[in-house]
Amino acid sequence: MRIGKGSLALILIAATAVGAWFLLRSATAPRGLPSSQDAINPTDDPIREPVENAPPIPLKFKDADLSLLPKASYRLTARIGSKRRYRSSWEGQAAPYDLVLMWGRLAAEDPREYLTISQDMRWYRFRLNNDAPVSVDYVSQHSANTHIIPATKNLRRAVARLRSGDEVRMEGFLVFLSGTYKGQEVWWNSSLTPQDTGAGACEVFYLESLAKEGRLYR
Repeated sequence: MRIGKGSLALILIAATAVGAWFLLRSATAPRGLPSSQDAINPTDDPIREPVENAPPIPLKFKDADLSLLPKASYRLTARIGSKRRYRSSWEGQAAPYDLVLMWGRLAAEDPREYLTISQDMRWYRFRLNNDAPVSVDYVSQHSANTHIIPATKNLRRAVARLRSGDEVRMEGFLVFLSGTYKGQEVWWNSSLTPQDTGAGACEVFYLESLAKEGRLYR
């Protein structure tokens, strides 16, 4: 079989593009260390421990001068139910990703047969089938839409690689954010309990470490 010059050129262009994509993906891959912690059990409840007199964490970027005040340490193992990327305004720069994190029965099995998840405008919504084995209250208390503020560029890259269904261990702080953006005062307060719903029920999570598939990212 003969390959014409035009076809050969297209093949070379495609091969070059694929090679460039793999090189870029490798260059931007997060750097992780082997994790010595136990296997991840995403059915456990998150652990929140109030902190007092913690020093604020500065967060600065273009047009923004922000401060994060830790209100509780936060450790959890969870299954990712959904992920959404945000880019606009200061919220998208401070917390570029929202993760719907699930634990308990929602993490022990695949809930997609009876649970539908959507994310938009920094909100998380879900719909249960009529024959779902769990209640609306159970889902509300065993899942959370979480605004992720990565502590490092490496963690930001690690979060960018996460996918629905991944099992993760995450540690950091639930924070109250305040400051200015383009000269205007802004704020963002984290929920500190799994019991609330509606506006203000999302966690604002300053992420300091992430473990996945035997690798630890900081």
